[in-house]
Amino acid sequence: MIFWKRTIIFSCIYFFWNNATFSQSRDLDFYVKTAIQNSPLLKDYQNQIRSNHIDSLILRAGMKPQIAGTAGAYYPPLINGYGYDPAITNYGSYSALLGIRKDLFRGGEFNNRYFSLHYISDSILYAAGVSERDLKKTVIAQYIIAYGDLEQMHYHSELLQFLGDEDQVLKKITEQGIYRQTDYLTFHVLYQQQQLQLKQLEIQYKLDYEILNYICGLVDTSSIILSDPSLVNSLLPTLNQLLFSKPFIRDSLALHNRDLLIDLNYRPRLSIFGDAGYETSFTFHSEKNFGVSFGANFTIPLYDGKQRRLLHEKIQLLEDTRTRYRDFFVSQYQQQIRLLTEQLKNTEDLIRDYHDQLKFSEGLIEANKKLIATGDVRISDFLLAINNYMVAKNALLQFNISRYQVINQLNYWNSPVQ
Repeated sequence: MIFWKRTIIFSCIYFFWNNATFSQSRDLDFYVKTAIQNSPLLKDYQNQIRSNHIDSLILRAGMKPQIAGTAGAYYPPLINGYGYDPAITNYGSYSALLGIRKDLFRGGEFNNRYFSLHYISDSILYAAGVSERDLKKTVIAQYIIAYGDLEQMHYHSELLQFLGDEDQVLKKITEQGIYRQTDYLTFHVLYQQQQLQLKQLEIQYKLDYEILNYICGLVDTSSIILSDPSLVNSLLPTLNQLLFSKPFIRDSLALHNRDLLIDLNYRPRLSIFGDAGYETSFTFHSEKNFGVSFGANFTIPLYDGKQRRLLHEKIQLLEDTRTRYRDFFVSQYQQQIRLLTEQLKNTEDLIRDYHDQLKFSEGLIEANKKLIATGDVRISDFLLAINNYMVAKNALLQFNISRYQVINQLNYWNSPVQ
């Protein structure tokens, strides 16, 4: 059987022999979840959302009747006729009151303020969603790089074993005089180059794997086999379902809310208040100084110099700015998706082309292997066939990695609202 179809068992044994024994295999989902769990920024956003929820409860409590108890004592002494005029001080005063206050007809203002808090929470959720998507995109991109290194190592370990086997065959038939010593040495140099290449790939994989752990907040020195990321292109959502279009929808609602608030501030206001308790100066029937009081406040705006109209005009300008930013985003988004989709299609076409080329290269190598034993093929032709295979295989691996990276980009831009 040709060398590129050798069993994976041999590849793993060879890799373990040159490195440390791999303790386990991990997939992309593990690193994404770990990075999200360890992110202090995402924890911060969660706490901000909880804090904003508490603010909404405080606002709701503030709309209920406010009850407060007060007590006070005032005594101006008279010493040998010296002191404040009793006609003014009334010989002092003493009180213990329970007061209540309630603003009426403020439901519209309450709803507006409550929406403002909801807007803040929505903004925090959006920032958290974008930060999470940015983190996932970074983790996936680094995972793909490390996985690409691992695939290169597996391929080069198989190639190295094949070259080692052929090196032994060439050495024997060179000793028999079928090939010249220089022909054998030329092939042996290629074999040694692949040994060095594999060591370089091992170093690069360890580096990229450590970077992946660093991004995820992991401290792990064990040897890990990374599973195929198996990324697929997600379905294209509608513009209103996009995570990145959420601010424009949210800002539109916020501006509408601010516009309503302007009108609410010009509505008449009515509040009532009252108290009950004990208040006395102890000068006349203090035992009867228990009582109640109540009242009301009413205000109505009459003229403000046309500030109301100017405030509405400012909101309209902000809405015009929002619309222009939204249209610009939509144009850029559509262009970005079109470019990435085209890049993905071209990459997949190249992958199919290189698969076809590999089949021819494999067939040529297999034919040359049979002719080597009889000396009916030149070493230079054999090396050229191997080199053509190596070029095609390396390109195929690179394009597979590029395909995953493009899909990662597409999935990032097509992130739906969560």
